[in-house]
Amino acid sequence: MQSPINFGKSITSTPKRPLLTQIGGMDKKRTLTMRSPEGASFCTICHNTTEKHSRINCASCKLQFCKPCTGLSTKAFDLFLSDELDDYKWNCKSCKQTLPTLEQMNNTLKELSIKQDKRLTTLEDQMQNIDHKIGHKINENMSHVKDQITSTLKDEIGELVDARCKEMDDRRRRELNVIVYNLPEAYNENNIRNKQEDETAIHKISTNLGIDNLQVETLYRLGKQKPNSSERPRALKIILKDRKQRKALLENSIQIKNKLQGTLQKAIIVKDLTFEQRQARKDKREKGQSESKHQNKEATAQETTMLMDNINSDYMNTTEATVIGGILSQDLPNEVTSPELSRV
Repeated sequence: MQSPINFGKSITSTPKRPLLTQIGGMDKKRTLTMRSPEGASFCTICHNTTEKHSRINCASCKLQFCKPCTGLSTKAFDLFLSDELDDYKWNCKSCKQTLPTLEQMNNTLKELSIKQDKRLTTLEDQMQNIDHKIGHKINENMSHVKDQITSTLKDEIGELVDARCKEMDDRRRRELNVIVYNLPEAYNENNIRNKQEDETAIHKISTNLGIDNLQVETLYRLGKQKPNSSERPRALKIILKDRKQRKALLENSIQIKNKLQGTLQKAIIVKDLTFEQRQARKDKREKGQSESKHQNKEATAQETTMLMDNINSDYMNTTEATVIGGILSQDLPNEVTSPELSRV
């Protein structure tokens, strides 16, 4: 065997010191790799200088070893040097002892990774299932709410439409009707005679208002008959046959007080209104009365303010005159007479 090459005192005088490394729980003694200026290296085990073509590196620890220290045959050593065995890696004896532990750790990590991936996949599937259930539940609730709202709206709209149709039908039925208030009522036992007297009174009123031959389909008193004639007479409902005569009767009814005499002067003829129309008129009347009261209060407040301003003005003028008169009476000499002071 060739003796080691001496590269100087710095190398030969320095003792070989082992490098302690820990791999997989096992202690290994390694020597530092020494390189010469010409590019030669020392074998990790025997520390002999080797050329590049006569050493191989461990695939795990990357340290260099000569052929005798590898324990390989010349053919196998040459194959590893020629890189013809790309699928095979050479490992030193120390690394071979630690590889099972590293492989076991690697397998454990792979198993943990696989379990983690399965767990993540399971969680993703569960989340998707939860999202699907939540979405389905929301859609069901929304559909149920939509159906409820639609049903409620249909019912309410249907009720409104029915009420409006009934109101319009009621108004059409009353288009030829009029109501007469304060018309004297007969209290005969024979109702036919009472009706004839009402017809006579209505024809008399219409004739005096310029409406000849008033065409009446029927007429009747509203409400239960009152036994006492001193009470206010019941309203009389009249159903006419002609729309023009109804319009003329309503328009000319304001002249009843001027063209009729006696008890017929108190008669009042108005349209036959539905409950909705009467309520609307009542609300409008009450609103007008409220606004009128408010305006009256404002006018009264303004008048009161103006009155107080006038009183204060008169009071201030009187006070100033009194004060000025007193000052003048004190400052004037005795020779000034009282008539002159009064003129001032």
